[in-house]
Amino acid sequence: MPPSQNSEVYNFLTSAPAEFKRKSPQGGDQNRSTNTYLDVPPPRTKGSTHLWSSRILRGVRLGMDPDAEWKEEKENFLQDARSWKPLHLPVTPIPFDYPRTEDDVVLAFELQVAIPILQIANANKWVPHPVGKMSNVRWDLALLGEAYSKTPEDPSLSGEKLPGVRVDKLFVLSPFLREGAESRQYVAAERFRQQQATKADESGVRGANGYLREDTIWGFAEGSLDDSTASLKGLLPLECKNLNALKKDLFEWLAAHRIPLDDTAERVITLALAKSTQSGPNRPRPTKQALLGTISMLQQALRYGRHYGVPRVMLTDYFSAVVIDTHLQSNVEAPSGTAASEGEHKRPLGQEHKPNVVTSLNWFFVEKEDLRATVAYYLRSALSKVRKLLDDNVKAQEAGKPEY
Repeated sequence: MPPSQNSEVYNFLTSAPAEFKRKSPQGGDQNRSTNTYLDVPPPRTKGSTHLWSSRILRGVRLGMDPDAEWKEEKENFLQDARSWKPLHLPVTPIPFDYPRTEDDVVLAFELQVAIPILQIANANKWVPHPVGKMSNVRWDLALLGEAYSKTPEDPSLSGEKLPGVRVDKLFVLSPFLREGAESRQYVAAERFRQQQATKADESGVRGANGYLREDTIWGFAEGSLDDSTASLKGLLPLECKNLNALKKDLFEWLAAHRIPLDDTAERVITLALAKSTQSGPNRPRPTKQALLGTISMLQQALRYGRHYGVPRVMLTDYFSAVVIDTHLQSNVEAPSGTAASEGEHKRPLGQEHKPNVVTSLNWFFVEKEDLRATVAYYLRSALSKVRKLLDDNVKAQEAGKPEY
């Protein structure tokens, strides 16, 4: 296909999701609310996520420099999309004029973004290919919705058990054996998975799935599946918020003022607002309530990222999104009056925070024109990481030293 000719997939990825048929009942623009920060949800000052954040996000901030990966890879990714196979089905129209609840936003996002991307991934074989001793194993790429999942033991919480979590939409991968003489192994694995899922956890939640951690993969022995197949492999969680809940300037303010995402945020925000004079006709002065509400959304997203074992998590309000890298960047902060250290390293969420270490998260804001392409890119990126884990596992098995 000539570079000047656009494919159906390319056109889909480079177009914004459908607009709603009428404007907000409150009078705002249907594309972006005109009221300042009234759409930002109120902060959560209690509950399991707040407790989790006070321990795991101690000293963590939003980074000053947005995540550069998408910016660097965008053109190559979209160029590849010109040659991809088309969608099997047309994009389903939104079945209402305007979203009145968060569930409506979830449905609109699912129909206009998530399901078509799932179809693109399957049609263009983004799922890992069977290799080596796993030649009889296949992988099922799925889009789950609003399902509780079990909370694994977290050493960072000193043995404290928190209730399970649930995300609005989640791309996952799970293994199964192809039909044949060994299909009974698949049946046995599915039965075990169902038994695990129907057990109520400490909060009384049933129907809970288990998830592998980011750097682990299912165990295989001579092409057979083991009990780890009761767990799913999380790829990309998509947490939906009410329309217009995400305000780019609030995320930028939090990053610029180095606001911690833990339970000290309110005190630091109060001090920063007292010193801040930045405002204008197109950039109103942020409110403490809106800033804390934005932090609550970030805390929720990061908890999902750690829970589902994924490299990135996405917040979206349908018209925009925020992509957050769950790997922390740490820099040693030099004492006052001395030269700054250039040392930089990554540390996992939950590692003990040291007072002289500045820990930040890479992130970037996604406008509606890039929303579909960004979701597709990070889904394919997550699948590529799974493929590498599988390839490494095969090499280890061939060497007689299983890695997982």
